[in-house]
Amino acid sequence: MSNSPQTTFSLADLGLKLDTASDTQKHTSPLSEHKTHTTILLNGNTFGAPACTHLSPLLSAQSSLHTINLADIFTSRLLAEIPPALSSLLTSLLPLQNLQTIDLSDNAFGLNTQAPLVEFLRKHIPLRVLILNNNGLGPEAGALIADALTELGGKKEDARKEGGKEVPSLETVVCGRNRLESGSMKAWARCFRKNKDVKVVKMVQNGIRQP
Repeated sequence: MSNSPQTTFSLADLGLKLDTASDTQKHTSPLSEHKTHTTILLNGNTFGAPACTHLSPLLSAQSSLHTINLADIFTSRLLAEIPPALSSLLTSLLPLQNLQTIDLSDNAFGLNTQAPLVEFLRKHIPLRVLILNNNGLGPEAGALIADALTELGGKKEDARKEGGKEVPSLETVVCGRNRLESGSMKAWARCFRKNKDVKVVKMVQNGIRQP
């Protein structure tokens, strides 16, 4: 499960169906035993809301965490299950000031499920790399994501003015196969104007057409 217990914890692509805290506890003891992981890979499993509630304090204790992969973690879950599960996970990550890279690809984040993600993106000042591929956003939810990143850019600027610590810029945005369409492009233009240090943008297969 863990390639290097003190630095990388991985359940990647094991295809586990973890519904309850008890289900999850069987696989997450290294997170309890070591608080110094820099990379956590949970992708390719499916987590219910109680499982995510169990994971939350384990994640929030990982103060050295730099990268987390939460891609494809809600397969087979009902639409109503996703927001509380996602909220538990993302709320636990907000205090982690070293967490700069997050991958949330292959999860359904349309209008009905985007709220916890938007809330996280508005607030997580250390964010440097965001990967959102194949989330089914659509133009309305896509615009909400872009607006959240615009707000984040402002908060990064404010944090720099306060001084005392380095604030990373948002540098990479991957948001492909999300049906963003032309309707969300004004919001994304505002996002990139505000986050001027973005170096990599990948927004393929979104039905974006030149007016």
